[in-house]
This record gives sequence, structure tokens and C-alpha cells, in this order.
Amino acid sequence: MKAVFFALGCAFASVAVAATATDDPALVPLAKTPPAIQKAIQDQVDTGTLGTIERVDEKGVVSYEVEMTTKDGQERDFTLGADGKLENLEIGLADAPAPIQQAIKAQVGGGKIESIEKAFAEDDISYEVEMTTKAGDSRDFSVDANGKLVSLEVALTETPSVVQKTITSQIGQGKLTNIDKMMADGVSYEAELTYSDGQTRDFTVSDGGKLESMEVFLPEMPAPVQKTITAQASNGTVENIEKNFDEDGITYDVQTFNRQGKGRNFVVGADGAMVSVELALAEVPPVAQDTIKQQLGNGKILQIDKVFGANNGAPDFQVMAVKNGAPFNFSVGQKGKFLGRDD
Repeated sequence: MKAVFFALGCAFASVAVAATATDDPALVPLAKTPPAIQKAIQDQVDTGTLGTIERVDEKGVVSYEVEMTTKDGQERDFTLGADGKLENLEIGLADAPAPIQQAIKAQVGGGKIESIEKAFAEDDISYEVEMTTKAGDSRDFSVDANGKLVSLEVALTETPSVVQKTITSQIGQGKLTNIDKMMADGVSYEAELTYSDGQTRDFTVSDGGKLESMEVFLPEMPAPVQKTITAQASNGTVENIEKNFDEDGITYDVQTFNRQGKGRNFVVGADGAMVSVELALAEVPPVAQDTIKQQLGNGKILQIDKVFGANNGAPDFQVMAVKNGAPFNFSVGQKGKFLGRDD
């Protein structure tokens, strides 16, 4: 135990020196981070040596990026959310489970692994890998907790001709900077454009070449849509807007953050009408809360959406959850009526 405190004590001094030497206000000493962050860092560093801590604030969403050296001399970094929850952790290949190691080795082939990040999102774990190919090209890919390849950076020429045509038609004044082949649920391609002013825009193309979604900005929206988004965002900030080209028409998926950094997602129709909004359980009417809790049992809520006009014009609540290790999605009416499973 004394060794742990000694290592951390030395780390405090090194962080303070680094912050002063670089005069970077984003670098903070451990002692000036919130208690939850201090504990999470201490737990993660353990008997290693703490390096720098950088406080990152992206439009009110705070995280902490931490550098450390393990007791056997390996440099590692990890990221914590504002609540101290571990979001990602750099690991070595030997630290990954055997199926993950096999999947990574198969993908890298004769290339070289540059880094592996173990990412934690809700109940999902994934491994994000940066590599250099045998030909010297940089490439990223990710595998899920079972070792299945879920995304792979590809070149435009490696996509189907119909996909190439759609991507090329969207480039305009931008420059194509990245394409990821997504394979978690069917195949699609996520492309990124960068413009001369540094602004970026993402869009998604189906395997058949159909434009599925496009990142857009508030001034580009029809006036009724802008009005609804602005009202819903209130005093917070709009982080991202995705224009979706669905069979039933156009909708806009909006991600916002309030002043406390809490995120909220909602969907707006092309006419400006609300389609759905994400809620916390406490925001659901008590009778509907009771039904949700009864159905959920020992399960875990992932998301609750209030869906407008879904049940004879009245809103209902669609719950995405995990129960007994499997998806458990269901709907509940405004007055607490169970409306059935959705999966």
C-alpha cells in the first residue's frame, strides 16, 4: 500500500510540473480534479506511475484524458467521463482475450499494430485498433467483444461501384478524408468530408449505394425544423444533426447537451413536428414508470424514447433495455398499459 501512495505522490508532482512547464490550462494536477476522478485515476494507475491529466471540455461535455506508465514500463492512456466512469483504455495485444487477439492478428496480417483501445459504451465493449499495413498505409478497424469485425477503414476504390458513385456525388467542395465500412448490422459505409475552413461533415451510404443519412447544420434546416430544434435545445447546445432519408420520409436526429453537460437526443419530422424525445425514467408518468419497472425486473434500461402519435395519437414510451444478457425492448402506453415486446 505504501508503494502505491508513493508512486501516486510522485505522479502528483510530475503532473504539476508538466502543467506549469507547458503553461497549458487543460493540464491539471490530480489534487485539483473532482473526488470521483481522483479515485478512478488512482484505481486505474494502481502501482504504476501517473503522467499528465488533461481536462477536455467539448461543448460542455467534460472528460479526462490520462497518461500513465505501468509498473513494467509500458506507456498507456485512458479516458474518464465526468462521473469517473472509464470510457476507453489503451491495452497491449497480450491484454486482450484470446478471441480478440486472434481477430486482430487476422486483420493486421503482415502489418503492424500501432495501438489498441478498449472502449466501454453502456454494456458493450469493443476494441479499436490502429495499424500500419505492409504497404505502409495507416488503417483503423474495430472488433466487438466476441472478436467480430464491426468496422474497417477502406479506400474509395475498395467500395462497390454504386457506393463509389454516391460518395463521389456528395463530395462537392469538400475533400474525402475517411471511409469506414460498417458491419455490425448489415453493411453500410460512413464517409467523412473536410472543407477548407476545417469543418467536417459525415454521411452514410448503404451497400446498394443509397444515401441513408447526412450530417447537416442548423442554418440549413427548413424554418419549422429550426424552430423546433431551437426550442428543444433551450439554453443548451446542439451537438449534431443527422438528416435521415427514410422510406417514410425525411427526419432529423438531433443530439444536444444542456449547461450541465447532460446529453439528450430527439427526432424531428420534416414539417417540424416532434417524432420522439429521449427521457430519463423519472420523467415518465408514474403509472408508466411502474409498468416499466415490472417488465424490466433485474434488467437495465439503455434508453427510453417518448414517441409522439404512436398510439391512436397519444404518445407512448419505447424502452430499450438489456435483461439476462439479451436485448429486451418493449413499449408502454401513457397510462401504463403494456403494449408488447419490440424485438
